[in-house]
Amino acid sequence: MNLNKRNVRTILLIITFTVVLSWLFRNLHLLPDTVGVIVGYLTPFLLGCGIAYILNLPTRFFERVLFGKPWKKKDHIRRKVKRPISLLLSFLIILGAIVSLFVILIPELINTITVLSNSIPNSFDRAQRWFDRTLSADSAFSQTLIRFGIDLDEIAGNIVVWLNGLVTDIVNATVAFSMSLFSFVFNLFLAIVFSFYIVSQKERLGNQGYRIIYAIFPPLWADRFRRFIKLANRSFSNFLSGQVVEAIIFGCLITTALAIFKFPYTILVGVLSGCFALIPVLGAWVSAIIGALLMLTIKPSTAFTFLIIFLIIQQIEGNLIYPFVVGKRVGLAPIWVLAAVVLGGALGGILGAFISIPVFSIIYELVSKLIDRRLKNRPIHANQLLVSSQIAAEHHSKSSSFINRIRFFIMRRKKMHHEKKKNDSETADDPDKQNDN
Repeated sequence: MNLNKRNVRTILLIITFTVVLSWLFRNLHLLPDTVGVIVGYLTPFLLGCGIAYILNLPTRFFERVLFGKPWKKKDHIRRKVKRPISLLLSFLIILGAIVSLFVILIPELINTITVLSNSIPNSFDRAQRWFDRTLSADSAFSQTLIRFGIDLDEIAGNIVVWLNGLVTDIVNATVAFSMSLFSFVFNLFLAIVFSFYIVSQKERLGNQGYRIIYAIFPPLWADRFRRFIKLANRSFSNFLSGQVVEAIIFGCLITTALAIFKFPYTILVGVLSGCFALIPVLGAWVSAIIGALLMLTIKPSTAFTFLIIFLIIQQIEGNLIYPFVVGKRVGLAPIWVLAAVVLGGALGGILGAFISIPVFSIIYELVSKLIDRRLKNRPIHANQLLVSSQIAAEHHSKSSSFINRIRFFIMRRKKMHHEKKKNDSETADDPDKQNDN
């Protein structure tokens, strides 16, 4: 083997790769912690990319609607101001929507906390009386426990120890939550700054990314990767817009139904239902549990009635409205939308259910293109693949033409009858025509 400069470099790369790979296999237990640390450092940037992607949707809309047509005079000003103004309008609209939600939710939350603070003591009193009555020495339940050798005093002591530990855990969790909340607010501020830079310089960043792709990969693979990025961007943007529309529809349906039946917490439950509906299918169940717990503080029968109404609306929305609204935007049939959500939720939980539809849409389109490309190389006529659908279409067209002929015949008979009746009435009113007859 000729050990020239190129071969030596290849050998060194293989040795380095082998050493790194062996080290990774021997230290797999360190991988989750390492990934967690890296993700923690990159959290502001990753969150900023997500915010920028969402912020780009209304920004692109305003650029197309407000600044799409060239100005007759001073068009260079239009090109300079279209991005800042569109970005500012998008940010103000999103911020206004968030502030509006808080304006609606905060009074409802205060009212809810007030009602709960008044009802919880009564609930505790009822629960305490039930426990005293059930666990009294003369009760049948206590006699049954004694018969099986179960010590009630020991159980009560264990419950007290568990409650003391629970209080300590709650205090520690509160302190940890306060610290994580401060960190989240700081990261969110940095993410918003990142998102503004990303959206304002998206063309430049995109060009730099494409330069890197074409520098690393062969032109054929780079072209495929570029088409894949465009496909993924289209699928995710269509999915997000459809998901927002669906969440608004679901929140309005829940609010309207609760208002019609005069349920308490109407605005609060409706807004929460709309917010949680951003999580496909699974979000509705979370809002149902929260709403049922709130209704339970009023009366158990109220919670039961709420669950029935909620389930009816959720079934209508989940099986009829959601697949058509979101599926139409991402190019999937309703059955594939439901299958994607169920499979994504089973594999990845809430995050899996959220991204399952756009991911399935990408896979569906790639597989469809692959099948079309393979069928072009097969000696199969297109009619062989469309026999059943053509027969159905021809049958439908024949049935439609037959029905149309019947309708035309009926309309023609009605018109002739109307004209004859009109002529008879004119003849009866005109004496000259009667004499002629």
